[in-house]
Amino acid sequence: MATVPWTTGPTEKINELIFHTGNISGATKLTKRATQSAANELLSGVEGAVESWLTSPVEERTGNGVALVQHVNLAKSITSSDRQDLMITIKVFVLNWDENLVRDAITCALDQLGLQDCDMVILALPASNFSLDKAKPLWMEVELFATRGRALVVGVADLNMKQLEQLHDWAHVKPTVNQVNLASCCVMPEDLVEYAKRTNIKLFTHNDDSDLITSEMLSPIISKLHVAGGNNWEPSWVVRYSTQVKCRGILGRRGYFVHAKRCLH
Repeated sequence: MATVPWTTGPTEKINELIFHTGNISGATKLTKRATQSAANELLSGVEGAVESWLTSPVEERTGNGVALVQHVNLAKSITSSDRQDLMITIKVFVLNWDENLVRDAITCALDQLGLQDCDMVILALPASNFSLDKAKPLWMEVELFATRGRALVVGVADLNMKQLEQLHDWAHVKPTVNQVNLASCCVMPEDLVEYAKRTNIKLFTHNDDSDLITSEMLSPIISKLHVAGGNNWEPSWVVRYSTQVKCRGILGRRGYFVHAKRCLH
C-alpha cells in the first residue's frame, strides 16, 4: 500500500486526527455485524473510514495541525430539508476532565454534519473519579449549546442518584435525561427511579462499553496513515450521532467521530 500523500506539508505538523465513520447504518459490512458491542462497532467504523480514505485520499486540514480522515462514501452532511423531519441525538464521550473537549466535540459534529442545532445532547463523563467540581466546567459547556438554541434537550449518562442530584441542584440548565447502563444494573436502582420521577428526568438505557476506545485500540489503525508520532496517539473524545424520523420512529443515520491527539512529550 502506498504511503498516504499528505500533500500540504510534513506529517510532523499533524498533531490531531479526527476520524468520521460516516453513516454506518448504510454500510453493508457493518450492518451485518449489528450485534457487536459499541466498542467493536466504533472500531469497525473507524477502520472502514481509513480503508475507504486510503483508496481515494483527499486531505482535509482544518488548521492548527488538525487533519480529517473520513469515509469517502458514507460521510455526508444532513440537508436543511431533511433536518426538519429528523430527531438528531448527539452523545459525547469525553475521556478526561477537560471542558474544552465537550465544546470541540459538539462543534465538530454539528459542523461536519452541516447542522445549526440538534434535538438532544447526552454527555458521558469520564468513567472514574466523579466529583461535582470536576463536572461543573464540562456541564457548563453543554449549557452554552442549550442556551444558544443549538441543543434542545440535554442530559447525562451513568450518573447514580447522588451524582445526578448534585448536578441537577447546581445546574442552571438542568439535565432532563439520564442514560443508565444495564450491564451494571439489571434493574434500575429504586432511589434513582424515585428521584427521576420527582424531578421529571427521563431514564433511558444503553449498552455502551465503559472503555469505548483506548490508545491501544487506535494505534494499529493510525499506523496505516503513516503520520508522525508512531504509537504516541491518545483518543480524547468520541461522538456518536443518530437520527430518527419524527412521528414515525424510523431509525436513520448512525455514525461516529473520534478525536485523537499526538503526545508530544
